[in-house]
Formats: sequence, structure tokens, C-alpha cells
Amino acid sequence: MIKSDCSTNTISADSTVQFHPNNIHISVKGKNNLVKVGKGCRFINSNIQLIGNNITLIIEDNVVFFGTKIRIFQDCEVFIGKGTTINTGELTAAEGKNVHIGRDCMIANGFEIRNSDMHPIYDRQTGRRLNDGESIFIDDHVWLAKDVVVLKGVRIEKNIVVGIRSVVSKNLSSSHSIAAGTPAVIVRDNVVWGRMMYNKTMYDDTTLECYMTD
Repeated sequence: MIKSDCSTNTISADSTVQFHPNNIHISVKGKNNLVKVGKGCRFINSNIQLIGNNITLIIEDNVVFFGTKIRIFQDCEVFIGKGTTINTGELTAAEGKNVHIGRDCMIANGFEIRNSDMHPIYDRQTGRRLNDGESIFIDDHVWLAKDVVVLKGVRIEKNIVVGIRSVVSKNLSSSHSIAAGTPAVIVRDNVVWGRMMYNKTMYDDTTLECYMTD
């Protein structure tokens, strides 16, 4: 279910959206917030909190959450594209910065995506803050393997695989590639990944047609 504590919030969820169990919910605390959840979305043992005012959460059709925790703070926007699956892990959006996750992404267990350090660090001489939050952009058809961490200010281009336990602290700008390591760097290019385990070639997977030639 979706709970809102203020009449100025705009909540829209398709009738096909499912919550398992029923006490798992999206909680909206604040004013002038917008939540849109598309057709066929499923929330399984997941919890999403909007905390503050002027927050936007857009979830397109057929997105599935398995044990996912999301916290979105004031003036932030989170967009999750059609057909994306997100497993156990945490996504945090704060400091008025955004998180964009494209369509048909696959995010494995243990992930962490955060666009803020959540606590400030200052230069003692100037008094200036050193670690402002920055938006994150993850393009379509990106696979984050188990225990991947994506830090603030990062852009990951489409059809990239990020290997297990990698830390993405810099942009990954080469589409159709594999990245790994701490910090993550491109280790192989000219690849495409699929969800179907037992296909022998990429041509056996009709869902990949749009990624073979672009």
C-alpha cells in the first residue's frame, strides 16, 4: 500500500501494482510530493520512504523490487525505468540531487546506490564543504552484479555490466562493456548481456535485438 500524510501530495498507482506482504508500503511524509507507479509493478519485502517536501518518484511499468530499501529526501527525484528489477540493497537520494535508473536494468543483491555522503566534510582552512551531493545517472540495460556500490556524481552508459563487489566512483562511458574493480574500470568492450541463462548465442534471445546493432 501507499501511505501519505498530506493532501498536497499527488499519488498515482495502477490497479495492477502488487505489495507482498500487504504491510509493505511506500511511505510519503511531507508536502507537494509526487509518486507515480506504473502497471504490473511488484514490491516484495520492500520499503520506500519519501521524507520531506517537493520529492518526485516515478516508477515505470513492470518494475520489480525484491527486499529493496529506498530513502528519498527533500527536493530529490528518483526515476526507475520500465522492466527494471532491483534486489536486496539500498538506494539513497538526498541533498536535492537525483537518481535515474534506466529501462531493463538488473540490480543484484547487496547493492548500494547513494548520491550523497549524508554527512558533511569541511576544509579546516576555508570552511568550505568538500563533499556536496551529486546526481547519479544509470542508462538503459545496465547490470549491477552482487554487492556493487555506485557513488555520487556517477554516470553509467547503457548496456554495461559492473562486476561483483565493484565500486563505481567515476563515470563508465563506454557502452557495451564490462567494468570491474575498485574503482571500477572498463575491462572488456563490445559485449551484450541477457537475462535468459541457457541461450547458446545472443541471437537466441529475441529481447536483445535492440542492443545488437546500436
